[in-house]
Amino acid sequence: MNPNVRNMMESNTQMREMFQNPEFLRQLTSPETLQQLASFQQALTSQLGQQAAGQERTQAGTTVNLNSLMSMFSGLGAGGGLGGVPNVPTVPPEERYATQLAQLQEMGFFDPQENIRALLATNGNVHAAVERLLGNFGQ
Repeated sequence: MNPNVRNMMESNTQMREMFQNPEFLRQLTSPETLQQLASFQQALTSQLGQQAAGQERTQAGTTVNLNSLMSMFSGLGAGGGLGGVPNVPTVPPEERYATQLAQLQEMGFFDPQENIRALLATNGNVHAAVERLLGNFGQ
């Protein structure tokens, strides 16, 4: 386990209880959650990327080191944390989202490339993909 995560668990009883809950661990290591964490990590990196690498940011008296924060996230899906699932899926989206693509086709969305783009943007959430496809309808 990542030493930073271990230290947080030792000092925070609520966090320790969460990590002892099998249902929480199952949800945390699910492919959907890992994909969302990877998306969050990318968004955080791009937002904070304007600052120099390794630069510390201070807010309300708390110092956060970006490198430390990112190392905590990196261990979750790369075998060094809770699961052995890689952060970057190696399965093509056509296979990864085969069930969702079939559902979209049944609903009348017949453009597979557009459907894949919508599913990638929504991490496989069919409802959000439908909203996205309807929002792009006619564009």
